[in-house]
Amino acid sequence: MGSALALRGEFMRKVLGLSIGAAAILATGIVPAAAWAATTSTAAFNSPAATAPGTTVTFTVSGTGIGITAPTTTAALSDPSIGGTATGSLGVVEVTDNQGLDGGSWNATASTTTFTTGDGDAAETIPITDVGYDPGAAADVTTTGTVTITTHDITIAGGGLTGDPTVVAATDISGDNTASWNPVISVLVPSTAVIGDYSGTITNSVT
Repeated sequence: MGSALALRGEFMRKVLGLSIGAAAILATGIVPAAAWAATTSTAAFNSPAATAPGTTVTFTVSGTGIGITAPTTTAALSDPSIGGTATGSLGVVEVTDNQGLDGGSWNATASTTTFTTGDGDAAETIPITDVGYDPGAAADVTTTGTVTITTHDITIAGGGLTGDPTVVAATDISGDNTASWNPVISVLVPSTAVIGDYSGTITNSVT
């Protein structure tokens, strides 16, 4: 029995010596810690990264159209004599373009009725050819958004508001925009006209 105990003691000393020796080697850096851990533990399971299929995302941006406003109150022009010209501001006209176009355009036009007094017979009527409309220079037009403005002075010498001419045009539009101007109206009173209070209606439109 003494021999058995001696053998067991010798075995434990060898095991202890091996453990101490391994620890000493690891401490010196001769065997990297990661390599040592790999030899003494179960290998880790590394799974590859996973990516789900892409999801298409959609939505619709809608425009709300285009419109134009003008004063609803009476615009009073100057009081000329027969053969003279009545002039004055119409008031602010504004186009609101919410179509959301890319490279779009719009045209604002103007038309007029004849100007009449009394019963509106020939001597009491001023024709549309004697009505002018000046929106001012392009620089005088107030705008928002991205838009290029061109203006057209409709003169009495050029035939007046015959044929509903374009007075303001917009090009190179990107997205929503607005444009406003205050046109000067002129009405030539023919030498054959009679005295009286004349009135007519000017209409602004946009397409």
